[in-house]
Amino acid sequence: MNQYILILMLIGLASFSMSWMPKISSYTRISYSIFYVLIGLIVYSLFPQELPDPLPAHHPEISLHLTELVVIISLMGAGIKIDRPFSIKSWGIPLKLVTITMILSIAFSIFIGYYFLSLGLASAILLGACLAPTDPVLAADVQVAPPNETIKSETRFSLTAEAGLNDGMAFPFVWLAITVGLVTTTNAHGLIGQWFTFDVVYRIILGFVSGYLLGKFIGFIIFKLSNQYELLQTRDGLVAISATLVVYSIT
Repeated sequence: MNQYILILMLIGLASFSMSWMPKISSYTRISYSIFYVLIGLIVYSLFPQELPDPLPAHHPEISLHLTELVVIISLMGAGIKIDRPFSIKSWGIPLKLVTITMILSIAFSIFIGYYFLSLGLASAILLGACLAPTDPVLAADVQVAPPNETIKSETRFSLTAEAGLNDGMAFPFVWLAITVGLVTTTNAHGLIGQWFTFDVVYRIILGFVSGYLLGKFIGFIIFKLSNQYELLQTRDGLVAISATLVVYSIT
């Protein structure tokens, strides 16, 4: 079978089956991403020659941008479920989870990786940065219901908000791992200070401020301006994906 046609068919079947996957996942208590991983394993065992090489290391450019898209779209999916306006008081629990709890988790993972797994310091930091964040896709079963539901759960809200915030806190530690690796291999000076000022202070503040302002602007167009002008009214899910790409590219 032609590879291009086979890929199109698999994409179509995967998209088509997503209409029922949430119900199947709810019934089986197994995340639907697990089902797709198993299906992918079966498909590749049946058509090993017809499908493209799945190893990310053989396609670094495609793997980089594909995983990038998956991360930002899944984070948007977690974010749009939340219908609670942001404030330090009402978001206190997820903010504590994403700062105190997550940093402690990263520190514990670094300790385990360095002292018990005999990893290098840079590798141990990278391990902690990758393991500590909650996966917004795998954690979908414990996230909040769609907006405007009458029954509210503080626990589900906290987990959903934390899942949407934690990647922003984890990425500075990914860059710290890269920086530590450069310091140990090149003996370069001043890189740790540069990491703190640029990757921690500058990027977090800029990301928070620009994301907040752009979110307010897009929300104003979709929810307020559309009430005044019928032409602008829309509830198309494509708007969420478009907003994700616009905000990510600007920030």
